[in-house]
This record gives sequence, C-alpha cells and structure tokens, in this order.
Amino acid sequence: MFFKLRDGDDFGWRAACIWGLASGAGFGIAEGILYSSEHYNGIATFGIYLVRFISCVGLHAIWTGAVSLMIWHNQEMLGADMDWGDWLLAVLRVQGVPMVLHGLYDTLLKREMNAAALLPAVASFAWLAFLISRSYAADPAPEDDALPAVA
Repeated sequence: MFFKLRDGDDFGWRAACIWGLASGAGFGIAEGILYSSEHYNGIATFGIYLVRFISCVGLHAIWTGAVSLMIWHNQEMLGADMDWGDWLLAVLRVQGVPMVLHGLYDTLLKREMNAAALLPAVASFAWLAFLISRSYAADPAPEDDALPAVA
C-alpha cells in the first residue's frame, strides 16, 4: 500500500482500505496456519482452531485496513524527504494505534485473559469504523466512471 502510493498510484480511500483488508486477511490466514501447526496441532480442542482463525484473519484485516487508511490520509508525507527521525515519527503516526491494540490483544491472550482481550479487539473495530467515517467525510462518493454501468 505504502509503495503503491509512493510510486504515484492514484486511488481513493476505498481502494486503500480494500488493499489493507486483503493483505491483513492473507497474513491472518498464514498466522492461523502457523499457530495451528506449531502450537495446537493435535493437542488442543477444535474450539481454539476456530477462535484462532476467526481472530487472526479478522483482526489482522482490521489492523492493516486501518493502517492503509492512515497512509491514505497522510499521503503528503510519502513524497517528502525525511531523515530517520522524521521517518520514525511518520511510521508511528500511521501504525501507532493498531500497533498498541495488537500488542494489548496478544499480551492479554498469552496471559489467558480472554475476556479482557475482547476490549482491544472491539477498540480495533471502532478505530477502523472511525477511520472509514473520516474517509467518507473527506471523499463521500466514488467517481461516476468508477461505478459499474447498470443495464
């Protein structure tokens, strides 16, 4: 997503969100397979597989969708020349909230505080919903030529 925008590809927030959601879902599937094969394989009950795949796929899609929208909202920083300190601040600006929410979620799950882990999961969804509403306010309707023709 970052490289597509930096290379000059011009697309709207909807495309940015789709790219983020898709890449996060792909990563979530890969992580779910990894966890299932390395940690739960033959040891855990079926429920943990279901939870792992739903949470891995869904939450990673939410987190990367949010990061993609933040990149779209901060496109002006992509073309600027930055030293490493400015670059670090830009990355934190774009990734900070999902990064903290991901860390909280993982930490709470590893401490077997499953009910508490639901809070950062819900907050992640709320953050994405906020960014979508903010994006819609900035660009409410797609271009007419981007809409499919109705026969």
